[in-house]
Amino acid sequence: MANILDDTVGAIVDKLKAAGMWEDTLLVLSGDNGGPLILEESGATNWPLRGGKYTPWEGGVRAAAFVSGGAIPAGVRGTPVEVPIHAADWYATLCALAGVDPADARAAESGLPPVDGVDQWEALTTTPLASAQEVARGMTLSEGRVEAASARASAAAARRVLSQVAGDRVGCSSDEMLLASLAASREIPLDADSLLVGDLKLINATEVKFAVVAPKSFPNSTSKEVRNIARACAAKGGCLYDVAADPSEGDDIAEAHPHTVAAMMDRLASARAGFYSNDETGVDDCPGDTGGLPCACWTAVHRYGGFMGPYQK
Repeated sequence: MANILDDTVGAIVDKLKAAGMWEDTLLVLSGDNGGPLILEESGATNWPLRGGKYTPWEGGVRAAAFVSGGAIPAGVRGTPVEVPIHAADWYATLCALAGVDPADARAAESGLPPVDGVDQWEALTTTPLASAQEVARGMTLSEGRVEAASARASAAAARRVLSQVAGDRVGCSSDEMLLASLAASREIPLDADSLLVGDLKLINATEVKFAVVAPKSFPNSTSKEVRNIARACAAKGGCLYDVAADPSEGDDIAEAHPHTVAAMMDRLASARAGFYSNDETGVDDCPGDTGGLPCACWTAVHRYGGFMGPYQK
């Protein structure tokens, strides 16, 4: 799959160059979350990061991403972005580049909250020493699906490689059914909140599973299920990690910084109170019999040539 992705992206770049459009292009390639460590999903490894998809560990929320194209200044090409960038930021960033207001007036008239996201163009094109941002993340269960929750506010300086919140994935597989099953059996943490402020990351969850750094080669013929390797954080007032010095999250420093933990827990509670979750399920636009496929997958196969597209009325 990775080879096909490489070839496809390369073909797109070649076409843009041939058309004389590459110098005016900003190419964003971003993962949605870390790979799952669930063996039923074929498994993955996020080495050297701990955990994976469906978890607040760095292996679940720090996704691979890069930007390229002629729009990127020559002086910063090939350099890392050392500020946290959230998935919602891409919308705000691309709107700013296109000269479009990201505000959604129709949504506001319906009582919906403003579009979340920060224009990160400066972070992508310069080498900022600090970022006045924080990233709060949470996971909640709604209609058998895990939804990624995010909140953002001003905070102290933050430095971290491109990251993205963990979230659900709709694919032409049993993903949603597996997710609902895991949720029902509490195999994934549905009450997992985390807050990143600067290099410090607080995790507040009853039991954080998949608390393991999967080896480079995972899974293999001798791999064992790792979901029940867990750490209890909520009972002790939260787990605290310095993800710059300890990206594998092996050293919980909460006991050494009780005041920091208390302040971050208060901020997390405040962010949680302001989180908006849309519980509307919508109406699928599919025939009665989809052969067991979720509607999104059926429409991809039968209407959009294998690509995901609108699937609700």
